[in-house]
Order: sequence, then C-alpha cells, then structure tokens
Amino acid sequence: MASLSTSLLPQYTPQQLSSASALAPTSFPISFRSAATLTLSVKPPTTITCLSTSQAQAAVATARADSRITERSEIRLGLPSKGRMADDTLDLLKDCQLHVKQVNPRQYVAEIPQLSNLEVWFQRPKDIVRKLLSGDLDLGFVGLDTVSEYGQGNEDLIIVHDDLEYGDCRLSLA
Repeated sequence: MASLSTSLLPQYTPQQLSSASALAPTSFPISFRSAATLTLSVKPPTTITCLSTSQAQAAVATARADSRITERSEIRLGLPSKGRMADDTLDLLKDCQLHVKQVNPRQYVAEIPQLSNLEVWFQRPKDIVRKLLSGDLDLGFVGLDTVSEYGQGNEDLIIVHDDLEYGDCRLSLA
C-alpha cells in the first residue's frame, strides 16, 4: 500500500489541506486508475508560505537568541527516487496532468510547471519520512509500511490517502 504523507502545517487544519479549498478557488477533478476522484485546486500566481511544525518549534526555541523565524516560499514534495514505487508515483502524477520536469536525471530536485511554488525532491522512501519529521519536506509519497517503520509514531505525520493501489509490500518471516 502507498500513502501520501504530509507534515502538519500550522496555518491549515487537516480538513483544509485535504479539500485544498483554502489554497485556491479554482478546482478541477482528477481521476485515478481506481474509481476514486480527487478535486485539486490550483491558483498559479499565488505563493503559499509554508512553515512546518518542527521548524516552528525550533524557531520558538531559538527565537530569544535570533528573534526571527525563517520561512520558505515553496512547498517541498518528496517522491521516491528509484524503483517501481518511483515509476508508479510519476505515472500517477501524469494521470493527474501534473508532469514532473527533471532537467537532469542525475539531479534530485525537479519541478511541476503547473504548480509554480512547488519543489520536488527525489529521495529514498525512508529519507522522505525523516525529512517530513525534520520539516525539510512538507508532503511525500511513501508506503504505509515506511511511515510505520520510520515515522516513530509521530502525530505530526498525517496519512492523507491510505491506499493508492500500487507499491504493495510483502512481509516474509523465515
């Protein structure tokens, strides 16, 4: 099973994040390979400022010394860098009319031209979970098994979709 995981963004509730209505007024439906349909809202000229919970906590801890919080203007999305999970995730995004543009296949950073303030990071799945926890990534596609193993039971990880119908794993005991 594959999951879309996101770190908790303090300025939006989970309901606002899943509906995306707080992000933009323009909506269009996206059909997946299964019968499910997702409505994605996009407003290209708008820039969303993102500050993860971990960064906010670190900023509060150091605010006395620094008295300013560092914010990013882009949202960072973690995608698997290799293997079948990577291929299936890129296919899913293509089916959603979101083409990932990677200038050089050896680079680990890419973009989705339709989403101007989104930066794509290609990482190993376990590193995606770790970077979600540290606040380096805001969203990520990883398997539920990876979230369970490396998520450390952290309540800041929100599983938005628990089954994308690809990336199955098998547990074998010997």
